[in-house]
Amino acid sequence: MLLCLGLDAVHRRLDQGEGDEPLHRVRRVDHGDGGYCLEWRGGTPNTLRAGGLLALSPMEQPQWRVGEIRWVAWLGDAVRLGVALLPETLRPVRVSAGDPSAWPAPALLVPSPEGDDPETLVVPTTGYRSGTRLTLWDGPPRDTRLGVRLAGSPDIAQYTLRPAV
Repeated sequence: MLLCLGLDAVHRRLDQGEGDEPLHRVRRVDHGDGGYCLEWRGGTPNTLRAGGLLALSPMEQPQWRVGEIRWVAWLGDAVRLGVALLPETLRPVRVSAGDPSAWPAPALLVPSPEGDDPETLVVPTTGYRSGTRLTLWDGPPRDTRLGVRLAGSPDIAQYTLRPAV
């Protein structure tokens, strides 16, 4: 399988189908509906850690899926990692925090699986917190606000979205 690490690389891979980020080859040890156990041989980047975001694709298919690294285990010259897949409906968007004229930053929008549940947004941890006003660039720009923080790691956080009232 091929993978790329980090929110920026994942966003570029989903948005453009390609990017200039390095792709890494890993071996699939096991898989299920919700994720994978992968094995990485050789040197690993310092961004490989639990809570990190990645995009992965079987080498025979050009389809990319986004996942979160749930655990990492070092086994001699290899590293094993458990990856929980995020919903397939996730899509790359851009957000401007505070000032709508600010340069839009990459984010990932997770549409609501049920009509009653709020959409959620995956953003970097730096510069965002519950209550932050955003302009969401996904088609026509819309004003919104970050709601409850649902999950997070040192690199990313996932928040509910609510109206910017």
